[in-house]
Amino acid sequence: MPLRVARIDSTLEQLETGNLKLRVRVLEGERAARRQGVLQVATINTIAAVGLLDVGTQLALRGGLELAAGACYSLAALFSVFVALGFVRVQRLDKFEKEIRG
Repeated sequence: MPLRVARIDSTLEQLETGNLKLRVRVLEGERAARRQGVLQVATINTIAAVGLLDVGTQLALRGGLELAAGACYSLAALFSVFVALGFVRVQRLDKFEKEIRG
């Protein structure tokens, strides 16, 4: 036990004199960055879905290009699913953050 106390005392002295520096990770910042990354991907998927929906509508209105319009609509639906999954992930991250903060 006296050896532990001596080591703790030595560590505290080193901290006070500046010979030892603590490294602290900012977990809140890392979680916020992860959340922002998920939101950014969801935003990009939203832009892709809306763009494909617009292109599909233009192709359908032009006539004779129903197959290409259907392909655009299908891809828009796929990107819409990605958007929904992204928002579910954001909600899960928010729930985790709320549980941590209490």
